[in-house]
Amino acid sequence: MNKLFRINHLRFVAVFAAAVLITSSCKEKIKLNLESAAPHLVIEANISDQPGPYYVFLTKSNAYYQNNNFPAISGATIVVSDDAGVTDSLKEVSAGIYATDSSYQGVPGRTYRLTVISEGQQYDAVCHMPQPVSLDSAGTYVNSSNHIRAFCVFTDPPNESNYYRLSSYQHNFFATSSRALSDRLTNGTTQVVNVPTDTAIVSGDTIIVELESIDKPVFDYFNSLRTNTTSGLSAAPANPTTNITNNGLGYFSAYSVKTKTVVAP
Repeated sequence: MNKLFRINHLRFVAVFAAAVLITSSCKEKIKLNLESAAPHLVIEANISDQPGPYYVFLTKSNAYYQNNNFPAISGATIVVSDDAGVTDSLKEVSAGIYATDSSYQGVPGRTYRLTVISEGQQYDAVCHMPQPVSLDSAGTYVNSSNHIRAFCVFTDPPNESNYYRLSSYQHNFFATSSRALSDRLTNGTTQVVNVPTDTAIVSGDTIIVELESIDKPVFDYFNSLRTNTTSGLSAAPANPTTNITNNGLGYFSAYSVKTKTVVAP
């Protein structure tokens, strides 16, 4: 499967704003003044314990009122290294898309550093790759609405904090919907979890379930991203929590992964 489809393309605005209009008895008109902000570098970077190459995407954020055409950033210098001394310099393979060497492969238990130098600025991120947690099983069921749903079963390791990202491949594409999970309330127990899918599952569909074991800062990123995109107008959304320095946006994830394949009956 093309690795480009294994990356979850997350595009978001550098500074969001929202407001609630309060209707008074005189129905006064209120004019909103949503401020713009300087664009920030957005970094989306993943490495795993599966064979490479891995990809880093660089774009620039837009202000609130601008469109969603995020400009790709070329000409950057990107290096990934680990605490065992293994280093790789990425090459730009397309505008704003940088790739590691195909022989580069992540190792669970190691800590990885990403360094990006772009337009005279340096951005760094550090991420630990946890040991993988196996999927015990995966399958499908028909819910009360007569829809086919996918699920998976895994046993959380005891005596340690674990964080996960649960995703799927459906029709050969990576699911844009995913779930960030933690064992804060379920440490050491067996979990049965619904698997997110982009489109309705029909009989005969093949679904690849992917359980990523992720570092806590990466969990914080995806969890805050979900919170911000589902909060509505009850509060002003903010940028997701990031593990990138120098006011960079986005995330760097070093994760281990286990998969199961399910065919809907």
